[in-house]
Amino acid sequence: MECPPAIVVPPPDPAGENPIALRLCACCEQLLEWDAFAKRRWAALATVTKH
Repeated sequence: MECPPAIVVPPPDPAGENPIALRLCACCEQLLEWDAFAKRRWAALATVTKH
């Protein structure tokens, strides 16, 4: 499920708690939960993978 690109929240805090912008919309609270998981996964992968 894809959110409308216009509905975007910028990274909220400079401490880096949420470095990736969260996509928000009324129909996809599940996507927000998935994003939280994805952020942890990508952070872990970034520490071991260099492109």
